[in-house]
This record gives sequence, structure tokens and C-alpha cells, in this order.
Amino acid sequence: MYCAKCNRKLKDKKSVDRGYGPVCWSKKLKADAEFERNQVTIDEVMGVELMELGQQVKFSKSLSRQRGYGVNYEFMTDEQRRSLEDNDYINLVRYKLRQHNEKQGFICGKRDIVTAALLQEVEDPYRGLHLMQTHEKWETVYVVACDMRGLYRVRKEDLEVEGNA
Repeated sequence: MYCAKCNRKLKDKKSVDRGYGPVCWSKKLKADAEFERNQVTIDEVMGVELMELGQQVKFSKSLSRQRGYGVNYEFMTDEQRRSLEDNDYINLVRYKLRQHNEKQGFICGKRDIVTAALLQEVEDPYRGLHLMQTHEKWETVYVVACDMRGLYRVRKEDLEVEGNA
């Protein structure tokens, strides 16, 4: 049997039962703990007012998509390389919180988006060593139209109801 992460042959029974060698197992536990810290709980979701299409809202924060949506293994930045060496993963932030002057608009949709992802180094016989997305942080956002310049992705907790359309 081989390690699910690095593809090395597993030598002891405990590693075979887990499917990971001892080093990869400790790195997996660390990545899983980081992923759990980033999760939204049901308690955080409960108590938030439900939004309806066409409802008028105001907000001063939205999520903005980041440039560099992925990481090219051959052209990683020094920071990404350090993160991969120190933590065995890269935390890829796909959307960042952006502050605005107060804006008003209408709810025109609801989406689930991946706001962050963990990338880990894996090796397979076909592609060799490469980065693979192993965990994702999903968030539900409302799509708000304010003017003719675009749409904003706004989390529920950042919306304030103004009135009905």
C-alpha cells in the first residue's frame, strides 16, 4: 500500500490502516484543523434575516475576487513557496473583504462561492509533482445590483434591509 499524499510505500500497520505515512499524516491533520477553523457554523447562519429577490438593501462591505485565482507550480512566489515548505499547503484566498462607502441596491440573486482553498503538493505517476486543491471554504453571498456598473457579492451579515421593492 502507498501513501495517499506522497505515494511512498507504507511500512507499518498503523500507516497502512490510515493510508498515510507518519509525516504526511501529521501534515494532513494540520491542514484539516486549518480547514475546520475557516468553516461557518450553523449558529452563525441562524438568526440572520432571510433576503428575497428584489428586496432593497444597503451595505458597506462586499467580497471582491482576487487576481491570480490559481497558483502555477513552476512560478510560485517566495511567500507561496515558504508556505508550502513550512505548512505543506498554500492558503489561496479567492475573494477578499472590501470596504465601501455605504451603498444601496436590490437583491438580484444568491450564490455559493469558494472564498478560499487549500492547495497541497501531490505526486502522481502521470503528472509528477503538482499542486492540488484539497479543501475549500464555501460562503453564501447575495448578489446586489446598485447601479449599471456591476454586481456586488455581499455576505448576509453585511446586508441591512431598507424596504421592499
